[in-house]
Amino acid sequence: MAHSSEDQQAGQPNQFSPTLFDFEAFLAEEADGGLLQPPTHDDVGLDYQNFSDLDLAPRVSYPVEELPSPEMRSAWENTFQEEPILERVPLSAPSLAVNHSLTAIPISVISPGLTQWHPIIPEDLPPNHWAYSAPTITRPSSAAAEVPEVPEGSFLNPILNSFTCPSTPLRVIDAYKYPFEDELQRALEAELQRQNERAAKQDLADFYQAELQRRRESNEALEAKYALLAKDLPGPSTPAPTPAGDGNKTPRNKRPINISNTDPKKWYRPLPIRPDSWGAINPQTMDRTFNYTDHGELNPRDIFTVQQMSEYIGSHRATLWIQTVPADSGRRYPSKTSDKCRFAACPDGNRTIRKGDFRVTFDEHPNNTLKDPFHNAAYTHLFCLEKFLDFPQICKSFDVRPDTRTLKEGKNRMAITRDHKSMEDIVRTFIRESVEWKYFHGGRRPDNYYEYTLCSKLTREHLAKQPKHLQSIREQRGGNTIDIHQNNLDIFVVNQELKKERAERRPLEGKRRGRKRKNREKSPDEDSGESGLDEDILQRGLNSAQSRPLRPKMTEAAALTMSNGLNYQRMIIVDDDYDDESEDEEDLEKEEFRQLSKRLRSGRSIPPL
Repeated sequence: MAHSSEDQQAGQPNQFSPTLFDFEAFLAEEADGGLLQPPTHDDVGLDYQNFSDLDLAPRVSYPVEELPSPEMRSAWENTFQEEPILERVPLSAPSLAVNHSLTAIPISVISPGLTQWHPIIPEDLPPNHWAYSAPTITRPSSAAAEVPEVPEGSFLNPILNSFTCPSTPLRVIDAYKYPFEDELQRALEAELQRQNERAAKQDLADFYQAELQRRRESNEALEAKYALLAKDLPGPSTPAPTPAGDGNKTPRNKRPINISNTDPKKWYRPLPIRPDSWGAINPQTMDRTFNYTDHGELNPRDIFTVQQMSEYIGSHRATLWIQTVPADSGRRYPSKTSDKCRFAACPDGNRTIRKGDFRVTFDEHPNNTLKDPFHNAAYTHLFCLEKFLDFPQICKSFDVRPDTRTLKEGKNRMAITRDHKSMEDIVRTFIRESVEWKYFHGGRRPDNYYEYTLCSKLTREHLAKQPKHLQSIREQRGGNTIDIHQNNLDIFVVNQELKKERAERRPLEGKRRGRKRKNREKSPDEDSGESGLDEDILQRGLNSAQSRPLRPKMTEAAALTMSNGLNYQRMIIVDDDYDDESEDEEDLEKEEFRQLSKRLRSGRSIPPL
């Protein structure tokens, strides 16, 4: 069948070409039967004739050459080998306490069983056989710990402050760490519980505030209905007071008569309902902070701190009237201490609001015309309110008004416009244009803040509008007057202390003058036997009773001249030898002048010379 390529003619196909291959002849050829049939038996003794299906015949396990066990290498060599081999070491449980700040919680870290790790984690790691347990991180009492307070919008981890959307890092943490560790999960649940508790308390506080507002409005409605009914009812029967002016002599000053004849019950009615107490509970007395009397005023025995006064004003319960303290009105208040300043830190130890001072009245029923205008919740110095609180901010946020009301009894003696009409414009301008202290020169109140206060502005206006003769009278009288302290209560109290100290020193000075006078009046004969000094030296400059000239009495013309007030000139006939520098003579002269003045005012005759 074989032919060389040289004998093949050109263009004649090759005998090995698929087109010339005879498959039928190839299949008909007799092949060696041993190649197609399995052996009857082999070295292992299996007879394949017993298995019709060769796939069911058992497979022979041929011996495989065992691989040598891996050689133990050092940890440094394992780092650079292809197959990672981890070294098994005994477990230990060291603890590490980490405190990053004062508020941080101690963290205990338990080391894992394997200490040598490949720097790059391979895809397929051999199974880990921990001797005890997997590594754990414990945070003792982290769920019960309070979350540290940080400013809103800032986090302890600085990277969280770089996200514009706060929810972005939360989504990353949730996708990467879920499910969270047990301690973290419990801490989140505890914080959520605290948030729900705060929300529940806020809802309850809002409910109470709304209920209190509803009750106040209901009380005002009841007061209005009661006022309509009280107009048609007769007033209470009270005995008519005896007029103080009855008698033969008519007093020139009618003010005491007007005060005694004033009966507030003719125009005003008591409150129908006593206001409820409110505020925090005092643990010592178990009473509320703000307790009321039947007249609607806060307990007159209670004084309040600056924080408590801020809480009271912040409740929006009262209208703040800017007033002038009236005179001769002590009987109109419910008690003797009703008109005292309620600040516990008032500079005046007695908390007295004096006549001529400016005060703030806290009126919880400003629209009730049947309530006595002298029956209010509380009073404070205007000076104290501006000293302890941000009064410009109060004017912007709360109901502050100048008192210009017209009362049923007639003239309003508490009105800020009682003396000058311009006072109302000053108060309204201050309420509208005053600057809060937090916006004043860097957010701090200046040391000379008083000149920017409403109290100072009203005082300057009062002194500018007063008659000129009043200032001259103050200068002659002297003392701690308004032109000196300018209604600054701190300066007033300091001046009063100095005045008291001077008054306490006067008796000591009088005793010294008395001893000096006694020594001058002492007779020179008494010391002649005990002293070796010359009598001329002792008598020199000493006016004894025998050598002192007699002072003539005043003439009738001189007394009449003094009584008529013609510059109070003393027309006294004095001898040429009279000693004008004698203190005794001056005292006698003043005493006689006072006696003559009393006689002239009483109408009695002047004794003859």
